Amino acid sequence: MKIGIITIQKCNNFGADLQAYALGAKLRNLGYDAENIDYLFYKHPRHLKGKGEKPIFKLSLVNRAKEILFPIVAGLKNLKRRAAIHARHERFAAWTDEYLKCGPEYRSVASLYANPPRYDVYVVGSDQVWNPRMGSNILPYFLDFAPKDARLVSYASSMGVAELPAGAFYKFKQLLRRFSAISTREKSAADIVNAMALGVEVKHVVDPTLLLSAAEWMKVSKVPADIPAKPYLLLYDLIASEETVKLARKIAAEKGLSIVRIGDGAYGPGEFIWLFNNADFVVTNSFHGTAFSIINNKDFFSVIPRGMTNAARIESLLKVVASEDRLVRAEHIDNVDSSDSIDWTKVNSLLEATKTESLGFLTRAVESKSNRIEPKLPIGCYAVWNADDDVRAASTSGGLFRVLAERTIARGGVVYGAAFSQDFHHVSHQAAETIDELEPLMKSKYVWSDPTAAYKQALEHLKSGREVLFTGTPCQIAAIKSLAKGYDEKLLTMDIVCHGTPRPEIFESYISELENRFGGKVTHYEFRNKDAGWNFSHVRGVFESSAVYDKVLRNDLYYLAFGIGDSLRPGCFNCPFIGLERVADFTIADCWRVAASNPEFDDGKGTSLVLVNSPKAAAIWKEVLASGKIKGGAYDLDLAQMRNMPLMQKAHKPRSYESFQRVFNETKSFNEAAKVFLTRKLLLKATIVYWVKKLGWFYFKHHQ
Repeated sequence: MKIGIITIQKCNNFGADLQAYALGAKLRNLGYDAENIDYLFYKHPRHLKGKGEKPIFKLSLVNRAKEILFPIVAGLKNLKRRAAIHARHERFAAWTDEYLKCGPEYRSVASLYANPPRYDVYVVGSDQVWNPRMGSNILPYFLDFAPKDARLVSYASSMGVAELPAGAFYKFKQLLRRFSAISTREKSAADIVNAMALGVEVKHVVDPTLLLSAAEWMKVSKVPADIPAKPYLLLYDLIASEETVKLARKIAAEKGLSIVRIGDGAYGPGEFIWLFNNADFVVTNSFHGTAFSIINNKDFFSVIPRGMTNAARIESLLKVVASEDRLVRAEHIDNVDSSDSIDWTKVNSLLEATKTESLGFLTRAVESKSNRIEPKLPIGCYAVWNADDDVRAASTSGGLFRVLAERTIARGGVVYGAAFSQDFHHVSHQAAETIDELEPLMKSKYVWSDPTAAYKQALEHLKSGREVLFTGTPCQIAAIKSLAKGYDEKLLTMDIVCHGTPRPEIFESYISELENRFGGKVTHYEFRNKDAGWNFSHVRGVFESSAVYDKVLRNDLYYLAFGIGDSLRPGCFNCPFIGLERVADFTIADCWRVAASNPEFDDGKGTSLVLVNSPKAAAIWKEVLASGKIKGGAYDLDLAQMRNMPLMQKAHKPRSYESFQRVFNETKSFNEAAKVFLTRKLLLKATIVYWVKKLGWFYFKHHQ
């Protein structure tokens, strides 16, 4: 079996060239005829610019500037080190020429597509091959050039980002549909791909460098021309960082070690391997620096420098080997205790188990024995609204909840949903047995609703033979379904597309501080008032003093904290209910941006997205459609997913989260905690987004 591997290689980057070697070497060790497709990375000096080189995703102004300025700045910085840089490049070229087994060279995207290589299996990975911010066309790394009937596999591909923008998610989903097996280097990337429900095995695996032992790596090492005197601390700061250097100096002084800094020498990949194998301690801020520390069982610390936006790949690796304590954020450098040694017996055991799983995936994938997983996709997807204009006006979006709730009550059933307490300080699940009792359950509540009493009460109703419609977050629906086993016939469930729920005590503080500000108790509160239209919601509060608090949604501090993620409960960042495989019979959400594809479904008054997930729901939906109580129609499921972030990926913990939570816990004040994230830039951006939408740009497809 002949296998072709495409990855980022020959770009004078230690991690890229070492992982490029490792995957091919491991496959050959397993008995396959594997070689690397010699497609030159766009930063390689022999890469030819031309047709087909344009990035498939629009780069931000900042990233475009980086693409232009970074090479210039690097060149100026290296003027004094020209001889060392030249020697380094020669060592890289010599090492890759000796150890990378490659096919014919392709110097451009056009040449690769004009005469693509032929293999039995095509593999992409590892490194940041799927980074949407790359300054060139990344279609080759989706194996887009391979024959239509070819078997495509991903091994340890990385996105380089913790979250995919909606447009990138949609594009990735289309490109990955051809793959027969997919694995990623970060758990966050595996979660994103899993949410695409592609029907193939998706696995989180180790980087190829970790598939080889220290002894195997030493076979391709090179002794440095100037052998450093032992003992030494190896400093590999891929990202220039004062904090990383500071920690290296601190530990070297404590342990009596000299410092060898990889960036100061004319080292190639072979010397890199040797230096790690012979080091007495390592300080790094690089993923592959972390990986080679683990491979060689060297005590180490991995630093997250200030301004580093994504440490997911390092965090993911350290979690695999239960060594999260070796990850140090820049602000905690002074608190590092270097006296604690790593339990390498435990680390090696965990790594060996993960390597075994990773190799199992790799062999299944190339042998076409990977698991085919039929995704449990929704039976139907619709964009609809309540035919009763009064009900629709009183609802957050299209008023679909009311239709299903009225049906349940008409059949003698009970409806459960989230409602404000009388003083608007708390939210809990309440029951409605009449139409009038439904009103408190309507409209969104962006705070955790306590369902404890409702679970017990709903179970009693089910046991008595009454039908129950239980609505809530996916985790609440999972809980009631577990409690109500044996009474499934009478239970109908509906979850919301949930971004996460803020801690209730944070909301209580926010309301109390509004009351202090406006001089009276709140008598009415809405998270999403639609007086200015569904697309331009306002937060609205009315107080005993007759004062009114009315803010554009994006300028309300509580909503900003919710949107950023600072106020969410910790468990929301590990939610198992993202994606299209839903736990409830029905799923509802706002049908955002529907005007871009189906303008007939958006008159500005509110449109609900509805996913019909179960046979029971399908039967009821058929009845609802026939009743004439809703308007709208079928809607594209891929677009629905792209336009609702929680259907694509988990909420991402923001950098300000820990600080926000700490300040709130210390002060019990939402306003004090909000100062952590509140900036003029954030408010200005929110205002600009609002007015761009207000002026009609919202409806341009380019902005969807």
